[in-house]
Amino acid sequence: ICGNYLPKCKRNYTLGIKLPWTLDNEDNWNKTHRFAGFVWVLGGILFTISAFFSFAYEMIGIVVLLMVLPPIYSYLTYKNQLIKAKIS
Repeated sequence: ICGNYLPKCKRNYTLGIKLPWTLDNEDNWNKTHRFAGFVWVLGGILFTISAFFSFAYEMIGIVVLLMVLPPIYSYLTYKNQLIKAKIS
């Protein structure tokens, strides 16, 4: 449910992935939340499937990936935007 809502929320200090570089740049905010929404929906599906098979370690791995992947993507997007700004 959260993964479906994330790409639709506007930049704010209350809801979303609130990192310094996402709050600083609207484009980074939108890209990060679109990616996080996709990852969270996919993770929710995998989490639900793994619940039927009782894969405890896989469930923990999925949760860790849901927490780690969006900030990494956001930081890489931020660095990419800095490089593009220096070139132009």
